[in-house]
Amino acid sequence: MFAGLWPRGWQRRSKMCGVMPHHFRTALPMTPRRTIAAIMKMPISKFLRAAICTTLMLGGALLMTQPAHAQMTYGSPDAGNPLNATGASLFDLGSNFLTRIGKQSTSGFDKAFGTNPNGGGAPGDEAPRYRTWIESYGLTAKTDAQGAFVGDTRHTVGGVAGISAKLAPDFTVGVSIDQSHTSIHISGLPQWAKYNLTQVGVNAVYERGPWTFALAAVHGWANIDSSRIDFGTPAFASYNGGITGVLAEAAYYYAVGQQGRIVPKAAIEYTHFAVDAFTETGGIFPISASSYSGDRTRLIVGAEAGHYWIVDQKVVDLAGYAKLIGNVSQNMGAISFVSGGFPVTVQGLRESDLGVDAGATLSVNFTRTIRAYLAYDGKFRSNFQSHTGTLGLDMRW
Repeated sequence: MFAGLWPRGWQRRSKMCGVMPHHFRTALPMTPRRTIAAIMKMPISKFLRAAICTTLMLGGALLMTQPAHAQMTYGSPDAGNPLNATGASLFDLGSNFLTRIGKQSTSGFDKAFGTNPNGGGAPGDEAPRYRTWIESYGLTAKTDAQGAFVGDTRHTVGGVAGISAKLAPDFTVGVSIDQSHTSIHISGLPQWAKYNLTQVGVNAVYERGPWTFALAAVHGWANIDSSRIDFGTPAFASYNGGITGVLAEAAYYYAVGQQGRIVPKAAIEYTHFAVDAFTETGGIFPISASSYSGDRTRLIVGAEAGHYWIVDQKVVDLAGYAKLIGNVSQNMGAISFVSGGFPVTVQGLRESDLGVDAGATLSVNFTRTIRAYLAYDGKFRSNFQSHTGTLGLDMRW
């Protein structure tokens, strides 16, 4: 009854081994004692040959029963998924940090009710000169399939600390640090990546009347660990990555009544990331990947709208924003690696050319110098979405 289950190619191989499917019909009725006795009487050469062939055939049968995600062959582009996802994630986090700095630099809240309500250059000798802030945030993101990439989900938790100083009534500089941990899971495959990213950002803000001009720059470095299951065997890699970005933004403040505002904004952003070459350890077919990098330039236009209320001698402010994102240039390098002796090249991930960012912030000023805030920021692209929640505390002196 087993003859129909025996592949033809294996029948030829088993014939060379001196074993055919009908031998199983003869052997099956044998009791364990008779089977052991038959093996003991078998010549050593025949025993070794039968043992080797049986091992090969059982190994082949085991591979045929593996789940679909474990049947990736050597030379498959699937092996490059963790590297592709890591590069896209570095892009996203670098852009997020730049956006956070720019958002704080051109927020209309300070002009509406803050340290200098009449704009840059107005009298404000009693205003606090220094500002410090701390934030904690959590991010979740999902990327759809694109070319050879099957998609991923990402989760990030992090914290930010910063300080700024008003060097003149209309000029402020600041520095901040962002420390985060990200985990990535490739959709539908036993592949993962995780990394710790440290970013340092600097910014400068110039105010003139209703206008605000801001410059920001960030640089970060990451320690990356990736893993995947290769034919039932784990393969690991550790390597480094980096992100660099700059942002220039302009905003114009319009007062709406006594406590409202609309702040149109426009910005240009440039980011560049790079990931080092690496070679996996473990696995049946470990990959050796070359270094990988990319850069992106985008134009951003949008507006912030906000309103504040005086509640129990506290200032409660609610603000929301929406921005149109245009990726005018995306130079994504090709990902090249060798798997099982076969070279493979896949295209790096790209964002859709157009997208929308939107979010809202609720803040409470307990005193003139202490403010707490809760913020949501969303990114919406045709092939990518992310959602970030932030809790922060702002102090001035």
